[in-house]
Order: sequence, then C-alpha cells, then structure tokens
Amino acid sequence: MLGANTQSILKPIQNYGIGSARYCSGFDAGLISKNKHCFDMPSGMFVVRWDINKKTQIFKKQLHNSLIGCHIINKSHTMCLTVAFGGGLSLWDTNYNLLDTVQLSYCMDIRCAAWRRDGAQVCIAGVGYGSAVLCYDVMNSKLKLSWRTCPPGKL
Repeated sequence: MLGANTQSILKPIQNYGIGSARYCSGFDAGLISKNKHCFDMPSGMFVVRWDINKKTQIFKKQLHNSLIGCHIINKSHTMCLTVAFGGGLSLWDTNYNLLDTVQLSYCMDIRCAAWRRDGAQVCIAGVGYGSAVLCYDVMNSKLKLSWRTCPPGKL
C-alpha cells in the first residue's frame, strides 16, 4: 500500500531478483529516514530509498556482494541490520554507513531476522535442515554473539 491517495504509484526502475522486496525482505516505510514519505527497501545487493510523494528514488547504495535476504530497522536505536545470502551480517546507521559486520561461515541461508522489543538484541534464523539460530547483543553499535544453535558437526 502506498498511501490513501490511489494516484500514488511507485514504478521501480530496476529489479535484482529474489533478494528484492517481493521476496522476504519487506518494506520498512518511513522508519529509518526522518522523512515520513520515504521508505528504504533492499533490491538485490543494494538498499534503495524512495520518496513516495515525489515518486523518485533518493539514493541507492550497494551494501553486500550477494543478495540481501533480510533488511530490518531497529526503531529504538535508529540503525538497520542486513543479512546477505552469502553470510554477511551487517549493522548500519541511518545513512547506511557501516557500524559493524560479521561473516557467518557455516550458515549461508539466513531468511529471518527480528529485533528484541527494546532493540538491544537481534536474532537471525536460516531455513531447512542444518540451519542455525543466532542471537547478537548490540552494544555501542557492535554485534556480540550471545546465543546460538548450531547444525550437527558445526560446533
């Protein structure tokens, strides 16, 4: 939904495949940008900020070297977490400047992520047999592994 005005139509100019918003990444409308008419969305390896009122792309930045499968905004701390299919887990500020990054060596199929209500912890999960659930505490804009389940033979 793009708003109450049915004349508001957003026409993406590029689509990068399964890591786009139509897959599992979702929209984070107006949460990281101070402009309430803007939203950020993953598109392939990039994040794109759109202005719905002007029907324009404000900026586009490559965040990963593989498709972004999760893009979630931490409302409490005004930061964003992205997880790429290649195993990259990254924490960004509101302008997508990198705060911290972790390379997951054994869990390459992360599809789900969620912030704890107070924004102090994020948990990510993969799909299928042999996947993992990982929880990271966020302290001073850094990710610290606090809890995990591991696939057999990966401890």
